[in-house]
Amino acid sequence: MTQQTSQGQRAASAVRRSVIDLIRGSDTMRPILSSCALLLFAVCSVFPVALSAQSRHAIAFHLGRNDALPSDATLGGLSYTSWAGMLGVRGSGAMSLGRVDRTPTNEDGTTKITAWTADADVILSPFRILPPIVTLGFRPFALAGIGGHGARYPTGDRASVATLSYGWGLAWNLSRALSIESTARRRTLLLKDDIDLPAGFANDWEYRVGVGIEFGGRRQVDRPPRRRRDPVRDDRHEHERDEARGAARRPPVLAKPGRMPAASVSAASVIRTANRYEGIRYAYGGASPTKGFDCSGYVQYVFARHGIDLPRTARQIAEVGEPISMDRRDLREGDLLFFAGNGTRIDHVAIYLGDDQIIHSTASGGGVRVESLTSPRGEWFERRMVAARRVVGGGRALVRPGDEADREPESLDPPDNAPPPAR
Repeated sequence: MTQQTSQGQRAASAVRRSVIDLIRGSDTMRPILSSCALLLFAVCSVFPVALSAQSRHAIAFHLGRNDALPSDATLGGLSYTSWAGMLGVRGSGAMSLGRVDRTPTNEDGTTKITAWTADADVILSPFRILPPIVTLGFRPFALAGIGGHGARYPTGDRASVATLSYGWGLAWNLSRALSIESTARRRTLLLKDDIDLPAGFANDWEYRVGVGIEFGGRRQVDRPPRRRRDPVRDDRHEHERDEARGAARRPPVLAKPGRMPAASVSAASVIRTANRYEGIRYAYGGASPTKGFDCSGYVQYVFARHGIDLPRTARQIAEVGEPISMDRRDLREGDLLFFAGNGTRIDHVAIYLGDDQIIHSTASGGGVRVESLTSPRGEWFERRMVAARRVVGGGRALVRPGDEADREPESLDPPDNAPPPAR
């Protein structure tokens, strides 16, 4: 165990010495490394500015082969990319490790860096702005940048050059976070007029393949779409608000239907009458087809057509007839359902049609309409249902003539605040 630990420490020390030697460089290679470092610093100095505007980031682990180097070793490394739409800024590096010995017998070989690359690139990937379903997850891109690469010869000497490079690649997104990427870049000497390429170096291609992990990204806040102004609809709402303000200052309007014998009446006939007025506009305090209906004015008017006099407001109507369970299995056609917008005080009434449907005059719906209690809008009413009453049963009215009908209400039912119907 001690021997293995000692060997690992020696290998780590050798790697550290190699990095230091590579940074220092030989006298002949120091100008080249200085130029490369200066250009890399110029690009990396704008990196923080670029990153501040990015919305997506990626780290990739890759393996590659660099035909521009005298070494045929496989290089392994990683890259970091920051994306803003179709544009990206990438920094990457790779190296290979091997045994190099300065002695002819090769008996004292130590682990050192035998080849390395480092690059700063700008990437253009137009397909990133398209939905993955359109491109099947494939995103080709082009890249260009500056960098450098180097190698250590079997004799222990080393050489490195600054390079310009360009190329292209293809990324395949397996998911939002995981992708496979391959690239091919052409490396050329950065300072062609000043120096010659070291022995074994060439202007040639480098190939990489790797796996990337994407993360981050600023999520856009979901904002409701801006509603276009509808002059007709807005004028109608303004007119309804004016009517509501005026009606609040006037005594309540009571429906005065002609009295009919209520000895025989069926729920089916009440439903037919209720459906006849579907589409009549909503009007606060309204209790007739010509002026419009509010919720209780509509219910009062429909039942009055069959000789059943109901009080004027939903809260008063909830006191007449027979109380019944709100369980759907116990409800019948013609039953009245009562709702409390604030959860406690009854302020809305509807007629049950059966099959989870109601008909009522609703301010948010624009007038008399049929709603399904299982729809998103109907669920708003169902959550606020607080009572149910039966005023017609067994072919007769369950309300005594004149029962609560002549008592004037303290206030009329307010408009409901249900979500508007889906268009």
